[in-house]
Amino acid sequence: MLYPWNATFFSQFTQQSIPQALLFFGEQAIGKFNFSMHLANYLVCEGTHDKPCQQCQACHWFSQANHPDFFPVLPENQSYLLEKHLQLEIDVDKKEVSDKKLSKFIKIEQIRDVVSSNILGSYRGGKRIIFIYPVESMATEAANCLLKSLEEPSPNVIYLLVTHRIDLVLPTIRSRCMAIPVPKPKEGESLEWLRLQDSCNSIDRDDLGALLTEHGKSPLKTLQAIEGGAFNGQVVIEQLSRFQDIEISQVIDLLAKNSLIDILNCLYRWCIDIYLSKSNLPVRYYPRSADKIKLYQDRMSFVQLSQFIKFLMIEMKLASHPLFPKLQLESLLAKYAHLFKA
Repeated sequence: MLYPWNATFFSQFTQQSIPQALLFFGEQAIGKFNFSMHLANYLVCEGTHDKPCQQCQACHWFSQANHPDFFPVLPENQSYLLEKHLQLEIDVDKKEVSDKKLSKFIKIEQIRDVVSSNILGSYRGGKRIIFIYPVESMATEAANCLLKSLEEPSPNVIYLLVTHRIDLVLPTIRSRCMAIPVPKPKEGESLEWLRLQDSCNSIDRDDLGALLTEHGKSPLKTLQAIEGGAFNGQVVIEQLSRFQDIEISQVIDLLAKNSLIDILNCLYRWCIDIYLSKSNLPVRYYPRSADKIKLYQDRMSFVQLSQFIKFLMIEMKLASHPLFPKLQLESLLAKYAHLFKA
């Protein structure tokens, strides 16, 4: 399914000649996965339409995740995304039980398998599609293996690479792909789409707008949080709004079911709002907490806050593969609380 805010972008993109290696990048949860899967379906489709026809044999195979010319490569802990996207049956209980045992990285064996298989010709006489998501999850050996394939690509292969963090993708891989930014939906588009979702029917428009803002203007993250299927920063914000009296253990406990980067993103946005409020500007992310921020913003200097935000940004870059996430988060929250102590 292609999200409505990507429809125009897809139409414009497919009117051009498709390069052999593409790197789609952009913020997390804006529809990059769906966009790239829709493009892959379009490329293997045997119809003559400007979108997948969903009628031909190729589209049927693709919808069942068994097209012989489509090679998806994902970390083990995200492999369920294919079934979810194609609306195939997912063994949720099995996924939840085994999640901790599944690899978070794309292994070299996975890349070798798809690279070696693409020496052969296309099964249907068209293009073979290698789809890698997310690129930054590749182990170093896997990335180097992919690089060799990109340097000498088979003429019938198209690479569709997707990343949330283009800064973490090897420069040599970036240089061999056409980097395409996937646009973020406008606020009006996001709200309109959210209002059409069953789980949002009982939510007031203003409250829905506030939730969208609190989740970085991402409609997908907002919907997932409303439905209880993703990180909801409310607990973090409740604790951060206690300022020097924050109960650090309450936030640390969230690591059991949530990623460190989600919690740090919440902390970063909160600190940006404090900075904006101190600058006599409207807060950006948590407007419902604006009054409370004003009560505490003068307890620290601009210098202290700026230094903490810079330090936090450095820590966020290291959060992708943290060795000690609890210690890292505990240290950051202790520094945050110290900002407000006289």
